[in-house]
Formats: sequence, structure tokens, C-alpha cells
Amino acid sequence: MDGNASQKLYFRSGQINDVLASLVFQDTRGGRVGEATFPSQEPLSVTLHGLSVNLDGNPSLAAILGQFRGDWVTLTIIKPRHKTISGRIIDVHQANLPFQPQPRPVPWQAANLMQAPTGPAWCINLFSHGHIHGITLANVAAIHLDNPRLQRSFDRALNALARQPNPHKREITLWFHGTSSRLVRFAYLLETPLWRITYRLVIPSGKVVPKAKMLSEPVLQAFAIVSNQTDMNWRHLRLHLLGGKPISFIDDLYRPLYLPRSVAPLPSGVSFRPQTYGNSWGPVLPLRGSSAPGVEPQFALRFATAKAGIAEQHRLEIDALQNQAGRLAPFNPLQGVQAMAQTGRTHPAFDYRVSDVSIPRQQSAMVPILVAPIQGRLLDLYVDRGYAGHPLQSMQLTNTTGKYLLAGPLSVVRQGSYGGDVQLPSLGRGQKRIISFAVDQSVNVRPMPQKNTSVLISAEIKDATLIVIRDSTHQSGYLLVNRAATARTVLVRQNQMPGWKIVTPARHPAARHGMDQFELTLPTNATVKLPIVRTQAQRQLSPLTALKRPALLQLIQTPHLPVAVVTVLKQAVALRKIVHQKQAAVNATGSDGNRVMAYQAHLRENLLALNKASNVYNAMAADLQRQEVQLQKLRQMSAAERMSLSTAQTNLADFWKKARVAKTLARPEK
Repeated sequence: MDGNASQKLYFRSGQINDVLASLVFQDTRGGRVGEATFPSQEPLSVTLHGLSVNLDGNPSLAAILGQFRGDWVTLTIIKPRHKTISGRIIDVHQANLPFQPQPRPVPWQAANLMQAPTGPAWCINLFSHGHIHGITLANVAAIHLDNPRLQRSFDRALNALARQPNPHKREITLWFHGTSSRLVRFAYLLETPLWRITYRLVIPSGKVVPKAKMLSEPVLQAFAIVSNQTDMNWRHLRLHLLGGKPISFIDDLYRPLYLPRSVAPLPSGVSFRPQTYGNSWGPVLPLRGSSAPGVEPQFALRFATAKAGIAEQHRLEIDALQNQAGRLAPFNPLQGVQAMAQTGRTHPAFDYRVSDVSIPRQQSAMVPILVAPIQGRLLDLYVDRGYAGHPLQSMQLTNTTGKYLLAGPLSVVRQGSYGGDVQLPSLGRGQKRIISFAVDQSVNVRPMPQKNTSVLISAEIKDATLIVIRDSTHQSGYLLVNRAATARTVLVRQNQMPGWKIVTPARHPAARHGMDQFELTLPTNATVKLPIVRTQAQRQLSPLTALKRPALLQLIQTPHLPVAVVTVLKQAVALRKIVHQKQAAVNATGSDGNRVMAYQAHLRENLLALNKASNVYNAMAADLQRQEVQLQKLRQMSAAERMSLSTAQTNLADFWKKARVAKTLARPEK
């Protein structure tokens, strides 16, 4: 700037509030920053409400005429022709017109006749020379305002509508005051689309090609996609790409605000709350790009001038390259790709600074911000789903780039061709992650049948409970077939079995995400078995007091059960047998008593029906007496047997209380 000067800026209407909320200035060499002016006017509704004719809200003709009540107007009537009526407007209302039958016209007059309106219609009532005239607005061809004051008010309302500024463009003028030639600077924020990141993982073939400068380790390339959706060309900018979510909102600073006032003498205050957004981002950062429609005139002119001069040169270069296609080296995606960004220190997670970037307006660009070797190991990943299948071509990445890698899509370039896609998660410095990008159809993995075995280790009796320790073994595995011309490293993942210990293979990677991992190398054109053996010491408890004699006999038949335990169980079987015999005797005596009592009931029923003086009656009475004697003997016998059963049960209970066998190893096999 030289002396007192100004600078005009133009923005879209949706950007003006962000600019007013973030605009900052700098004036060097003794200069002074002035004001930032912008056209501010009353809202259209306020302007129109202050006029005699209110055209706010796009009113209808009936609503406009309703504002002229009491004023003189001249109406030109359609039918009859060339008739005018002058008068003062009484009111404008809506009425239902009755149906009026019309005579049938002759054919040559049908086109010139007008149908009489029916149904609801707007009507105007005029007072003219002592008469009241009711006229439908549909029958009015023209309306003349006889009052010059109304004509001027109508003109002002129409001018207010015509003078509205462009709703899509806003202007700001920055003023700077000083006495010398100096540098002034200003900065502001604009809402732009979020910048995104995309990756390329270049996996070399393993052979070093001197001319192509292939690296022997994978290389990670990161590109930032930025968009210039403003109306200005970005030319030679310094961009700052960073992570984070700043809190941001929009506050309407451009449009004047009026407090709504009630009819009461005291005004009521209204607080204005800014509109907030759940997710927001800082300014989006762009990239150098080629020219495009909409660039500045001088840039487009230079481009057009140069285009004619270099067209022939480009054609000759392309022809030369095509002639040398047979001698070209293999395509190397690493050659000539350099990162344009430097790591910043503003944000601890992700921060890049890019200099000298140009993007035409309304265009996007992709900027290389990272090209760095990354530690990676190729392997095949197979996750057990219970059926045969092919593993996934994968790579175990370790973030050795020294930078925080944001989540984004990653395309794999392997041996100079497309390898697959994967969604890379956020990866911190030094973190490891396995990414899968393709199916390896040259390797097949088939699960082997599973087998469970159990071996008795020890047994003991404590608190009338048999405690048995068994060593259970679960055998599984996989059959892996490699039909490829190169060896493969396969990582197999299988669901964990809680409580089980892996004994085969002896060495294996640590479990991850609830899955056991097994790694092996498959030679070329080979079939390899991967046996997996898990063991678990299982403790089984068997309460003995509730077991009957057959269950105890079944326990005795358990293979390799210690002799001391078998002896105790046999003693318990003998006591249980005595209890069973005593119980059987009690049951038999009780059954005999029930049979005698039933026979006595039969005899008593017959005696009631017989003559007491008959011989049959006397015989049955004698038999009833004998049955009574026998019943008394059975009752005495049952009491003695019950006492004996109780003694046997007590002996069995005392035996279980005293029975105890220390932990004893199982008997060896014969």
C-alpha cells in the first residue's frame, strides 16, 4: 500500500459471516489498520413496512388493493368494452358467484363469447357519485391510482425491490492509513471441504534394478486431496495440513438484527444464540494443479499462448517415447515422486506444511505429502471359519515412518501391478497392523478332523466326594498346500479355547484379539501339516452319598482308578448292599401285611352278609381270627426289620463320614 489506500474483497454470501468472524490485519512501517466496511442496509421487510404500499411477502392483487381502501381509483372494465369507473375503494372481498345459464350461441359467434365466471371470486366495491358498484376483479382490465401520493409510494416500494444486492455475492473493503509505501497483510478463514488422505503401498519385487532405483523394502506414499471451492484462484500458497476438530459455529454478523417489539410500552429482550455444528474442521489446504476453466485472465492468456508453441514439441516427444517403448525400463511408481510437505509441530498427531501450491477455483488437487520406507513383512493370513479356503495376501506393517498415519484408503502396488485395496486404520508411530489386500489362490488350507482324549491322572475321596483329575487332550490342525512358484509364510488364526494350553507347536505367536496364532513356512510346491495339540487338567466331582449300588459299581470299573479308592468304593457297595437287603425285607413284610389286611376286609364284608348260625359263618370267623394273629406277627417282624434298616443306613452314613483317601496317582496300564 502507498499512503491511505483500500483493498476490496469479494465473497459468496455463505462465506461472509466466517470472514467477519476471523478477519485479522497487519500494517507495517508505521501504518495503521483502519476499518473494514461492507454494504449494510435495512432488511427488505423493514423497508417495505415503512412505505404506504407494503409489497413484502409477494402479496396478491386483492391484498394490494385492500391497502388502498378509501382512495380514488379508476377501473377499466373488460365487459362491456371501453368502460371506466372511477370511485373510492370500499373493500375487497371474496364471494361465490351464482351460476348464470347462457344462451346457446350461433356457430360464428362461439369464439367471441366469454363465459360468465362462477364459483368463488375476488370482488371490489367502489363508491362512485352516490352509487356503490360491485365488480369482480376478473372483469377488470386495468387499475389506475388517482392519488399521486400512492403512485410515488408504489414507485418507492418497487425501487426497493429492484435495488436488492446480489444474494450470492458480498463485498468487503479493507482500509489502511499511512504515509509511506509499505506491506500490509490480512488473513481470514473460509469454510471449505475437509481434506482427505489416500495411500499407496509399493511392494518391490525383491530384485534390485539399478536404473529404476527400486528399493528392497516397501515404500508408503501418502497424498492429500484438497479442494478449492472458493471463487479465487490459489496461486503459490503455503498450506498447513493438520488433524483435529476445532469447535466452530456460524454467527450472522453481516445482516442487521432488529429486536422484535411488542405493543406494550416496555420492549422485551431477545437473546440470539449462534447456530452450532456437531463436526467442524479448520481451513482446508490445497495443492498445485494445472490450469482449468475459470482461471484468471492473464494466466489463461499465458496458457493459450504457450499451448500453440508446445503442441508440436509434445507430439514429437510422445512419438519418440513410443518408438523407444521396447527399451523402456519396467514401470517404477517410486521414480520421481517426492513429498511436497514438511512435518510441522502445531498438532501432536498429524501436521504437514506444504509450500508453493496452486489450485484454480472450483477445482481439487492431490498433493504428495509423504514418501517414506516402511517396515513390512509379506505373509498369508488364514482365519479359521470351519471350512477349507484360501488365505489372504497380507502384509504386517510397522509404522517406521516417524509420522502419525491417519485412516484412509490404501492401494497396493506389487511388482509393478495392482495388488488390491484395503482401508488403513489410524496407525501411531511404532504400531503394528496386518493389512489384507487380496486372496492367495495358489495356497489352500483345509482343517483336519478334531479328536478329544482324556487320561486319568489322580483320584481322592474327601467329604463323601470322589475327586478325579483328568488330563484332557484336544487335537486339531490344518493341511496346507502351496502350488505357487515361491515359498509362502502363512499365519493361521484360530479361536481361543479358554483354559486350554497349547503344547504343539511349542513356539507360536502370542494370541491376539481372542484368537490363537500359528505361523509356518510353506516351501514351493509342497504340502505341509500343521498339528495343533491343546491340553487341560479337568477336575471332576462326584458326590457319593447319593449314588446307588449300580452307580458305585460303574465307578469301580473306571480305568486306572487307584486301588485305595476302589477298596473304599467296594466297602461302600457292600454296605449299600446290606441297606438294599434290609430295605427289601421291610418292603416284603409290608407287602405281606397289606395282603393280610386286604383279606381281612374281604372276610368282614362276607360275614356281614351271612347268617351267624350257619357253618360258613363260623368257618369265616375262625379264618378271620387266624389272619389277625398272622397280622400281629407281621407287624412285630416289620418293626424289627425297620430297626435293622435304620442301623444299616446309620452304618453307611458313618462310613462316608470317616471314609477318606488322600490324593493318589492313577494305576499304570498293564
